Amino acid sequence: MSCIVINSGVQPESIQIGLAAFEGYRLSAYVTSSSLGYDHALVLLLNRKARFRKLSEILNRRVIKLPEKVIIRKFFVLTLISRLFPHSIFAEKINRLTDFLLKLSISQQIPDLNPSMIFCQSQPGNPLISAALKINSKLVLVLSSCSPKYFNEVRNRELQCNPDWFKYFPRRKYTQSYISRFEEQLQSCNLILVPSPHVAKSIQSYNCHLNINVVPLGFDPSLFHKRIQIDYFSNCQRIDNDSPFRVIFIGQIHQRKGIGYLVRGFQNANLPRGSTLTLVGSPIKGIKKFLTRYSFIEWVSHRSRAHLQELLGQSDLYLSASLTEGFSLAAIEAMSTGIPVAATSETLGDLISDKYSGFLIDAYSSEAISALLIRCSNNREMLIQVGMTGQEIAANFTWVNYRQKILTLMKSLEDEI
Repeated sequence: MSCIVINSGVQPESIQIGLAAFEGYRLSAYVTSSSLGYDHALVLLLNRKARFRKLSEILNRRVIKLPEKVIIRKFFVLTLISRLFPHSIFAEKINRLTDFLLKLSISQQIPDLNPSMIFCQSQPGNPLISAALKINSKLVLVLSSCSPKYFNEVRNRELQCNPDWFKYFPRRKYTQSYISRFEEQLQSCNLILVPSPHVAKSIQSYNCHLNINVVPLGFDPSLFHKRIQIDYFSNCQRIDNDSPFRVIFIGQIHQRKGIGYLVRGFQNANLPRGSTLTLVGSPIKGIKKFLTRYSFIEWVSHRSRAHLQELLGQSDLYLSASLTEGFSLAAIEAMSTGIPVAATSETLGDLISDKYSGFLIDAYSSEAISALLIRCSNNREMLIQVGMTGQEIAANFTWVNYRQKILTLMKSLEDEI
């Protein structure tokens, strides 16, 4: 049996699916239209520099990668402009066009490989998927986020209920044509692979009879050391409830992540003097300047893994107020360090038991965030136990376990062929 894994960029789940196919099946090809995605695939499929050359030799005939520079040179002037103005609509269109041409070229090679199954990220208009549908193989669509229809609903709700923060909501709005093509794609595949029940629920509105399989993502536990957990617990025992309370969030900084509700909730909680809200991640255009008016916010750009571990070790609570999320890797990584995690049900709700392994908060509610922060600040001992329980649960969500589940899924598909 052979398998093709198509990764449109650097999605971690697609890389892990590629590794699972490489370990358990004959991986016909790992297809990526991104040179960065190709490099990440080689490194992550391998996971160790010592084996890099060996993997390169093994995958020499199994990895399809076209020279991206050849395509870019044809659009050199346009590409240069898109790099100079990365936030413009014009730049987005150029990047999509370049990506589409690469995928079109790659799709022409798929029939020659004649795989028994294909794992492909869902993307309406993707020629790779069109090519996959023309051959007799099992097609598995990999969704990393909620459906476009649901995204539009969240976007419209924010526009009506929270206009002051809506300008920091991601600009994209899916057209009805795009949504229709997405629905057609769902109907044509054999299986839909999603990372959470929240994502599954968002696509069941198209057709309740869709074949959906939920496989939560994972993390690499070797990147998180027990030293952080020990330091955190010992520090909590020395700190009283009147000391500064430190909250952290890691991820993209925009309103889909509920940043407005998080900031407003923190501001209205009246926490002890010196309390801070640390935001770690890339900001959407304009929001960083807007947030400078809040003295309690500490802004940190993306840093090394070691620095992220240090920041987590200095925090009392990880809080995600996302309005919609596929699967929050940052939250599960935080749980693995022993830091108690608070999240909306749209973020990590299916993995958290409220007040036991974490804290659940209502989305779209700064009042709920304020109430939680006050309760946690006044009961630091509770955080220790919740953090420890969350850590035990997070230990089950590793990339090793994820690949094992994917292999089981591949074998079940093989039995149907």
